Amino acid sequence: MIMKSSQILNTIRFNKFFWIVFGLIVICNLLFHMTIGKYQKKRIDELHEEYLIKRMVKAPQKNIDQVRFLQARRDIQSFVNRLSQRTEFPVLVSELFQLLHRHGLSMDKMSYHPESIDFYDLLKFTTNFSVVGKYAPIKAFLADLQESKTFFCIDNLSITNRSSQDEESIEMAFQVSMFFR
Repeated sequence: MIMKSSQILNTIRFNKFFWIVFGLIVICNLLFHMTIGKYQKKRIDELHEEYLIKRMVKAPQKNIDQVRFLQARRDIQSFVNRLSQRTEFPVLVSELFQLLHRHGLSMDKMSYHPESIDFYDLLKFTTNFSVVGKYAPIKAFLADLQESKTFFCIDNLSITNRSSQDEESIEMAFQVSMFFR
């Protein structure tokens, strides 16, 4: 049952409505694809480029110098907050004397030199003194001075041998600073 060309033409003529609707659908599809498809293609390309740019951008990094500066500022403020008040000077001197007495060390004289520091309006007391005794108690005194909750800063330290044939003895001269806020 092969259809002849005349039969095909007759079928097309009788189904004009079908072919008109079919042609309109094809034309609408082509127009839709050309207009909307082009717009969507452009938009997809733009979005793809934005995605690549955002993906390539590294996380914002803080300026290293700024981070160091801020950390130093926090450290300095923490240091200043840990310092004793100026009114506590006699208490700190008393603590120093107690450490000396605890280790049985004798001291000749002690002098204090106050100095104002413009930085955070600090006050520095420098104390000079010498102790005479055996090496072990002086070493223990230094350890206690270092582990004290009070901030004692040993600026200068000198050791002189005072041993004789009968007794082992040393003299240690200190320059200790105390800071106050």
